[in-house]
Amino acid sequence: MSTDQPPLIAHATRDLAQFGAALHFEQIPQAVVERIKLSLLDSLGCCLYGASLPWTRKVAQLAQAEGAQPVASLIGLGTKTSPALAALVNGTSGHAFELDDIHKESIIHAGSIATPVALALAQARPSLDTDLCLHFTRQIIQIKACDQGRNRRNEKGEAHHQADACQK
Repeated sequence: MSTDQPPLIAHATRDLAQFGAALHFEQIPQAVVERIKLSLLDSLGCCLYGASLPWTRKVAQLAQAEGAQPVASLIGLGTKTSPALAALVNGTSGHAFELDDIHKESIIHAGSIATPVALALAQARPSLDTDLCLHFTRQIIQIKACDQGRNRRNEKGEAHHQADACQK
């Protein structure tokens, strides 16, 4: 959706993306790490259940048919594929039965996006950074950064944004 209105926060996408890319695990407050761990477990549980559903298995079959180098796990399926295809299959399983989390203001199911990508990155590039919590946090920040490109207005027409937590 495009709009003629100015952005609610100038350069929010760029600034959040730069923040996420430069983030180190030591910079994440302990309370946030604990929340991330719970979010990861919740998302993994959704992926495990979703992996049992026929539509997820169809996507997994398509991924396996590609014959990609087995690098990243297909959660609950006991096999591996490329990081990109694993993120696709695991994202499908995470959102397969609408059990996954939602950020209502931005209408984003961040866990079913961030968890599969974070897991695939952690498996594909262990020499860069094996901390799943950091990968997950970066993915959430990147998702929010992409979402900042859209203007938001509440039911009263007042402007609001989702970047408050990242800016504090």
